[in-house]
Amino acid sequence: MKNEVDMEKWLERVENSCCEVYEIEGVGSNEPHWIWPGAVTNGYPVSTDPRTKRKALMRPLIHEVRFGKRTEGRIVMLCGLRLCINPWHMRVVKHGRKAQEKGRG
Repeated sequence: MKNEVDMEKWLERVENSCCEVYEIEGVGSNEPHWIWPGAVTNGYPVSTDPRTKRKALMRPLIHEVRFGKRTEGRIVMLCGLRLCINPWHMRVVKHGRKAQEKGRG
């Protein structure tokens, strides 16, 4: 279980020191946005997974640490900000439901 404890500490460091936290009026929830200032691939936040030491997309990594491993679906950001990595803005939806989940369908 050492990895879980380490990952929680990692997530705490991401939240407290690695991100610029913004509250953007009219966008997202009551939770502030965690705007990722680090590396980006194809417009999406990436970092090194502390467990594997390999490059990983931040959203799935953070979602797994905060909520557990997802078995299906994809992660969408309810706030719509591509660089936001706040886990409280994330939802797992079935493929093809992105527009509906964001209230556009």
